[in-house]
Amino acid sequence: MSNDLTRKFNKVFVTGDIHGDVQDLADRVESMMATKDDLVIILGDCGFFYSCYYEGSENRDAARRKYASRLPCTILCVQGNHEQPFAEMAAERVKILDGEGYFCDGVYFLKNGTSFTVGGKRFLAIGGACSIDKNSRLECGYPWWENEELSQDEFDEIVKNTGGERYDFVLSHTTPYDDMPVEAFISFENPYSSGDRTEHYLQVIKEQIDYDVWYAGHFHIDKNYEKLHLLFHFWEQII
Repeated sequence: MSNDLTRKFNKVFVTGDIHGDVQDLADRVESMMATKDDLVIILGDCGFFYSCYYEGSENRDAARRKYASRLPCTILCVQGNHEQPFAEMAAERVKILDGEGYFCDGVYFLKNGTSFTVGGKRFLAIGGACSIDKNSRLECGYPWWENEELSQDEFDEIVKNTGGERYDFVLSHTTPYDDMPVEAFISFENPYSSGDRTEHYLQVIKEQIDYDVWYAGHFHIDKNYEKLHLLFHFWEQII
């Protein structure tokens, strides 16, 4: 039996990082009043794949995924930076509507650079980001992935495939470079000044496509700009 995601959805919701807190996710889904006919998209750092770092965490990861799969909706995730890159997961490759992705324990994960359509609306998904807390995470024994950002080849392929395209919604973990929210930085100095490759490439993609709204998480703030909506604890219904 195929686990391809081919069904139709009545509503689509987006929300920010949950870092493996499935009770938080359940609370958000409840507040959305989402049903089995609805799709909930997490904008990175879902926290369902920490298994290569913590002893016994593989079982905890599976428990989190299975918990999420029992929620009254379908869960779909964008890749963040504080989690194992989805392309490396021991997961099934599947179709995500008319796009591509992965399936594991009842939860769906988007391939970077894929596009898909829901309710006549076209989406583009690009995950990954730089962890500005890399050094402190390593010092404390927390997980960090060397390939948390997409490779040069991956970005080149996405740039090639998206040039001149039109999307209703763009889903990413971080933002294009010019859209980084400086008010979210801990100091007045840009902490991404030596690690902003993803943001620069998203800027290139932004400037060559047409889109209505760009959604991102990562910065742990909830704020709407003109065409950029940053989500952390909040959620939005977009269809």
